[in-house]
Amino acid sequence: MTGLDAPRSPRLAAVLLLLGVAILVVSLGLIAYGDRDLRAADPMDMARSAGRGGPTAGAQLVWVRWLFWLAILLFALVIVLSAFLRWSRHFRHDLLRRPDPPTPYVDAWAMHRPPPAENEPQDG
Repeated sequence: MTGLDAPRSPRLAAVLLLLGVAILVVSLGLIAYGDRDLRAADPMDMARSAGRGGPTAGAQLVWVRWLFWLAILLFALVIVLSAFLRWSRHFRHDLLRRPDPPTPYVDAWAMHRPPPAENEPQDG
């Protein structure tokens, strides 16, 4: 046994899924908050902060975008991995189950054969 059938496995998966969703929600909130700050920012303040060598609004926007796409990819990864785990459990179950008993022999083509008299070649 690999431990995949343990009763705590679904709870762990649910916790990880909720963690991924929480990261996604937080990143979306940061994007919404960051966009509002960038729209309200004074262009002269951005120029002054760039002259001092501090982080510019453009650099902050790049980080927010990276965080957003990272959260989207994390969410997609969680979905794909959960689908793969479901598929692999079903596949493993199918591999390890007992084979079906053999079915009785039935000649399915018997009704398509000609009668025995027609099978013999006719001599002239």
